Amino acid sequence: MKALSIIYGLALAAAQAQTQTAWKNPPLTEPNRVELGADWGNAYARGMARLGRDPFTTPFVLADVDFGMNRWFTNFSGDISGRFLEVTSLTSTGDHPQPAILTEVMDRIGRSQKADGHFGAEVKWADPIDFNTGTDQTKVMPILWGNGRLLLGLVAAYERFGQSQLLDSARKLADFYVNIAADRFCDPKRIDEYRKPSAYAGNYVTCVFEGMEGLVRIYRATRDPRYLQTVRRMADFHETFDALPVDHSHGSLSQHGALLMLYEETGDAKYLRRVVTRWDRAVKEGFINPSGGVLEKFWVTGYDRDEGCSEADWLRLNLLLWRNTGETRYLDMAERLLWSEYLANQWPSGGFGHRYIGCDETGPYSFQKHHQESLWCCSFHAPLALYHLKSYLAVAAGNQGIYYNFPVDFTAPVQVGQTEWTVASRQLPAASNALARCEVTLTGPASASVPLYLRIPDWSDRVVIIANGKMIHPENKGGYLWTPPVKSGTKLALAFHGRPYLENRRLQRLPIPLQLPASLDKVAVKNGPFLMVNANSGDIQTVALKVNAAGILQLPDTNSPVTLSPYYQLTNAGDPHAFLFNVKLEKTR
Repeated sequence: MKALSIIYGLALAAAQAQTQTAWKNPPLTEPNRVELGADWGNAYARGMARLGRDPFTTPFVLADVDFGMNRWFTNFSGDISGRFLEVTSLTSTGDHPQPAILTEVMDRIGRSQKADGHFGAEVKWADPIDFNTGTDQTKVMPILWGNGRLLLGLVAAYERFGQSQLLDSARKLADFYVNIAADRFCDPKRIDEYRKPSAYAGNYVTCVFEGMEGLVRIYRATRDPRYLQTVRRMADFHETFDALPVDHSHGSLSQHGALLMLYEETGDAKYLRRVVTRWDRAVKEGFINPSGGVLEKFWVTGYDRDEGCSEADWLRLNLLLWRNTGETRYLDMAERLLWSEYLANQWPSGGFGHRYIGCDETGPYSFQKHHQESLWCCSFHAPLALYHLKSYLAVAAGNQGIYYNFPVDFTAPVQVGQTEWTVASRQLPAASNALARCEVTLTGPASASVPLYLRIPDWSDRVVIIANGKMIHPENKGGYLWTPPVKSGTKLALAFHGRPYLENRRLQRLPIPLQLPASLDKVAVKNGPFLMVNANSGDIQTVALKVNAAGILQLPDTNSPVTLSPYYQLTNAGDPHAFLFNVKLEKTR
């Protein structure tokens, strides 16, 4: 039987007509119950495996709080120890802490806590802040950055393992923010002091407000209203300093994630508006490059490397924005990031870090060589974001059905009302212009059925759906194709069709010129979810592309002097690869 083809326009506004008033935050699946496979799953598994190898020993992890050994960034007290605690606790089961050193880290970390609740060197908090433009080896600001990361780690470890001493330490640290840090560092009379120049990693706005996310998390664990009141005070004061460009994209993006968490707890729409406004500006003005990533400094250009932590926070922010708005443009951005910048940032060891990025006066144009595997931050933070991603692959649409968000390999349990369903998605090879193909099996009680809501990717212009050899008649609603109820055991064959297209550097699709031949300088080539890169060079080169009689762009064949590939297909992944091209368009003969 001929499959039903669902054709819909490319205008995203029509596809994303879901209103915030109608949207309710969907419950998320526990990530440890989700299996993520293929390229994304491989990146996650390799990232987590890296944390079980050298140099990650107990003395190494604890050095930033007990100063028992010399290593990187011990003055950022709680940065490595907190990150380690958070990601390893979350990815462990309650009866099986992994890696092996996690148990000892949890047992020992509280011994280094100071009487006022903070971790790190002794500080006279009333003294002037020791800002220094020449180094980040200062005291006050790095302690606040690290303590913010450690608060998250302590809460995650307590929630996973239930050990009372972990909660006691987390409460003492949160009380430090309530009783000391918020008063000292959110004082309108001291704004001139806060604005003093400093090294960007020891900057006021970067370090002080990193505690907001952990305060929301401990509020959720304890429901102590003081913690929510304190984070609201910090978030409101943060707005004075919250601007683009800013020198630390990791800090800025993680703080905006905290604003979304605060919105979830308070319902105060001003926090959501701040993040949506920032997202819109970052995309429109070029702070987000064609690969979907950001620079280590939250600049449009003028800096030459990315940072795995920043890409991780950008991923988490987009997922949270979808959860709080229902707008699929945020999942489109997450998908773009994951297939390009995220994979390009991973090292052969499995760790993450910094990659050099080729920039001109307008912004990034290429992945250059790997620069630094960041065993102090990115190698924790990038797997952490992939861990959270697992909750978003398939999500319950309240009691109504299941959102299927990404056509990739995964198996996920989804609780729809009182019924648990298993969604098994398996990627199939592309065929017949179907840029992504998946077989999806829904398994629940024998007599049950459930609607499936398939995200319409921004790169797809036609979706073919076959259920057990029969056509499905979905409805286009809010960026999703809503199918009629699907019975348990049904196998759905999904084919996402699309065609290659060109984008400018601000992620806007370009029409094919009416008059050919034509030349377009410094443009991106997209094919399905993939940003095409130059397999052989990190320089912007000229590529000749044909346009057929129907006006459809054709990718070059294997004889082309310039080879275009999705990044994930490259075996020599560490070499330079440009993602912008000078394109010459010609008609096919």
